[in-house]
Amino acid sequence: MPADPPSAQPHGFWRLPSDDGRRRHLAVITGGEAGQTMLFLDDGGWRVLALFEDALAGRAAARTLDALLQSVGYLRMGGEDVLDGADTARPGVEWVGYDQVPEEQDVVDQHQPEPRARLWVLPSTDGRTVGLKLPGHPRWDDAVAQFVDVAAARAAVRAVDELVGAAGRR
Repeated sequence: MPADPPSAQPHGFWRLPSDDGRRRHLAVITGGEAGQTMLFLDDGGWRVLALFEDALAGRAAARTLDALLQSVGYLRMGGEDVLDGADTARPGVEWVGYDQVPEEQDVVDQHQPEPRARLWVLPSTDGRTVGLKLPGHPRWDDAVAQFVDVAAARAAVRAVDELVGAAGRR
């Protein structure tokens, strides 16, 4: 008797904005024959964007994205493209979410509130590989996921930009 196929376990599932009514989603799911945890994009068809270190890393990334989307204030650092600044100290694109919007006095006093969530899409110095980091997470100092290629990292950046923008319009 053949074994049942492995079931998929979702860790995060987000609907992307769509002007034309078509279905678009970003998801973190563990599944498949190898039980690999992956970041998927559904934009007219599902495709894998990144592979996580393990299911725990995928869950942590999903929770971080949820916390980012529930933040009151946002900061986006980096250029338009994920490879912008690859040869600088702060390459790629990073989003930071806060529980409060900084007041004018905070800026004057150079006081920055503690971030609620941070996601960083970080290219290697040669720009050939791109990882996903969770800066400030107590468990991981290094990347928790590796994008399948630069195009996949770019798609992920666009998706998170759309999600953060949509969250800001609530």
